[in-house]
Formats: sequence, structure tokens, C-alpha cells
Amino acid sequence: MILSNSPQMETQQCNVCRSADAVALHNLHHRGALAFLCSACVLRRHPGKFCPLCFEAYDDATTTANTRPSAHSRITCHRCTAVVHSACLPSSVRPSSTTLRYLCPQCSHPSSSPVVDSKSDDGRPVVFTRDLAKQIFCAAKIVSVIMHKAAAAARADAEQKAGEAIAAKKKAKQAIERASYVMANEQARVIANQQEEDDSDIDDE
Repeated sequence: MILSNSPQMETQQCNVCRSADAVALHNLHHRGALAFLCSACVLRRHPGKFCPLCFEAYDDATTTANTRPSAHSRITCHRCTAVVHSACLPSSVRPSSTTLRYLCPQCSHPSSSPVVDSKSDDGRPVVFTRDLAKQIFCAAKIVSVIMHKAAAAARADAEQKAGEAIAAKKKAKQAIERASYVMANEQARVIANQQEEDDSDIDDE
């Protein structure tokens, strides 16, 4: 993750929304290549990986544990894959067990962003609040999990290819040894036939 006070970020912008004013940019795989995404775009593209109300990420790259809330303690958005902690919802807006038509903040207000981490329209800088820090940290954890899984997959692919290369080398060696054995036998047979012919010529004389 690159923060806005880093010299590296002076010429960087989000590869999705093209914002050059984001507080932080995250480096991750996007459409088959490494790209920089602002926190808002990271969260917008991974709605099922965090609670959009408390911004707790559900996966942790340092463990195999998944902290996604259990079925009885979560509510899923009716339109997208966002999962909200039941405890995070005010009782006044919790959907009843018969309707279950909850809409997450992003689906309720599509034009808004889950994170406001860039300059406003009038050019005022972002105030770095505790809530914004939680949102950026949530995006960073999501990216960490994604990159951790990508690295694990790349490592597994490399190990598989290495194993295939070793197996191919072994087969090639065996093929060379078989070819050498056949050639040696053929050469011995030719020599033996030649010797028989020579012995037959001597007997005829």
C-alpha cells in the first residue's frame, strides 16, 4: 500500500476510477495484471469480504481462519454479496425474518462511495479520521488476502511445473538409455553377422 505522502504516489492514480487524489493506493491483481486501486475501488469490488458498516474484513492472510459471521448473526444484501453483521444494524432498520430485503449502503445509494478517500469536488483535502483509517485498513487486509492467495497459487503452479520438468527429464534420460541399449544390441548383432560371414568364407576356401 502506498500512502499519499510517499514520493512513489506523486505520479500514480487508481487504475479503475482514475483518481489521483486518493489517500492510499493498493497494489493488487486486476484484470490479469498488477494495478493500483484506491480503497474505495477495492471495497466496491469485494463487497462480500467485509462488513460495510463496521468495516471488519472477514478473511485474514496470516491464518486459514474465515471470520465471516455465522448464518444467525449476519444479513446478506438483497442485491449484492455484501454481508453485514446483524449487531451492526440499528434495530429500527433490521429486516424482518419474513421479508429479508436488506440493502447495503452501496446498493441503497449507488452513486456514493463506501470510502471517501480523495479530494471533494471543491478541492478540499480529506480529513484523515479514525473511520477513514478503519476503511483503508479494511481495504489493505482484503488486498493482503488476495495477494497471499495469488502467491500461494503461483507457488503451487511453480512447484507443479518443476515436478513436471523433473519427470520429463527422467523420461528423456530413460529414452536415451533405451535408445543406447537398442543401438548397442543392433551393433553387436551386425558384428556377429559379419563374423559369421567371415568364418563361412574361410570354410569355403
